[in-house]
Amino acid sequence: MPVSFGSEMKNHVAMGEFITVICDEVEKQFKGRVFQVPPFTYMADEDLDTRIERLEKWVSVMREQGLKYVFFVTSDHEWKKKEGDLHNMLIWMPVIPFEHLDMHIESKSFLSRSSSSFP
Repeated sequence: MPVSFGSEMKNHVAMGEFITVICDEVEKQFKGRVFQVPPFTYMADEDLDTRIERLEKWVSVMREQGLKYVFFVTSDHEWKKKEGDLHNMLIWMPVIPFEHLDMHIESKSFLSRSSSSFP
C-alpha cells in the first residue's frame, strides 16, 4: 500500500481503501481458508526493487510457517512492472471509486459486518 504526502496522496488513500474493502470481503467469504496479513506499506517513491526485497522477506517467513499459497493484492500499477519477479502471486485491480458502487449493496455489506461484531 503506497503512502505519500504530496499531490498523489488522495489517489494512494483511495487505493488503500479499495484494496482493504476487497480483501476484507474475500476473507469474510472464505472464512477459515484465507489468512490476511496487515498491508505491506511503503513510501510511494521507494525503489521498486527495494520493495520486492522487503516483500520477499515476508514471503520467506510465511512459507517457513507453513503457508503454501501467498498472493499480493494491489491497485498500485507500479507492481505490474515487476510482476514476473513475484512468481505469479500478484493480483492487480484498478480502483473503482466508492461513489460508483451500488449504495444498497455497500450498505448491506456494512450492516452485515457491523451486526456480526455485536453479540
